[in-house]
Amino acid sequence: MAGWCSARAGRATSWPGEGRGAFEQLHGYAELPADVKDVEIAATARHGLRLFLDRVTHDPGPRTAPGDFDVFRERAAQRAEEGMPLPLLLTTHCVGVRVLWQALRDAARPGEEAALVELAGYLFGAGQRIVHAVTETYLDEQAALTAERPAEHRSLLRGLLEGTAPPPAGSGLDGPSLVLFVQLPGGPRAPVAARRVGRRLQAALDRAFGREVAALLDGTGGRAIVPGGAEPPPALAGLLDGVCGPGVRLAAVQAETGARIPEAARTAARIVRVARACGHPAGLHRLDDVLLDLSTPRGAALAPAALLLRDAEEEPDRPASAGEGDGA
Repeated sequence: MAGWCSARAGRATSWPGEGRGAFEQLHGYAELPADVKDVEIAATARHGLRLFLDRVTHDPGPRTAPGDFDVFRERAAQRAEEGMPLPLLLTTHCVGVRVLWQALRDAARPGEEAALVELAGYLFGAGQRIVHAVTETYLDEQAALTAERPAEHRSLLRGLLEGTAPPPAGSGLDGPSLVLFVQLPGGPRAPVAARRVGRRLQAALDRAFGREVAALLDGTGGRAIVPGGAEPPPALAGLLDGVCGPGVRLAAVQAETGARIPEAARTAARIVRVARACGHPAGLHRLDDVLLDLSTPRGAALAPAALLLRDAEEEPDRPASAGEGDGA
């Protein structure tokens, strides 16, 4: 019985096409690209049925061998990268098992009922192991892709802020933008606490501006860019105090174009440092506020603080933090 099916499967690749109607009934299958349906899924199905039939035909006690699931794992990783839903992927494998079972049942002759039952046990066991391997690989690949995307996003954003990369296409950051520098009270935090504070800070900025804000944040604060050149909301400082604790300092500088973002980021960081050195209360600081302070008779006493506004490229804007971006 298995040999007869194996002979059919070994001829033209149209054998699995007999079950094409079963696949086409699956929700979402019709929307898949033609090459995925006609090549990838069909080829995977043919590989699976040939592997099973060859194993039960030539091995009296069929067992899983090393490498049996390599093709299924490889294809599962590809489907995860392409964004194919996992339920649809698993259902295609289940349909493949059902189509093969129907072929075995049709091939069974009177008196082969016991053999059919035995083959069914092998088939459903193999199907279970394939589904496990496919699910495991898909989820691993999806987790890896999810981890890569934020890292890539942080890398692009860091390059934009430091002037080493152009604004990403379609990001809206090539035009006017508002650049923020935020300094949280309390100094560096433990890694877990830093990630928690970074996530809270990100959520607060998103809520304040009514959109997802591009930001590099950690437990000490960070930098953010808001496309469109919007002004910071009047209640922004109070909102951040409520989320991160009292004493938050921040500065906002307009960048006319994406090319001016690095300069605006440096200026915003220096405004916060000067405001702190000059004894300004925590809150939102602006360049005009700092320049006005430096123009008073106290200016001579504040000369060291004024030096912070110089465009000294060798001076870092803020102490580097290994966790920057983890909370974004």
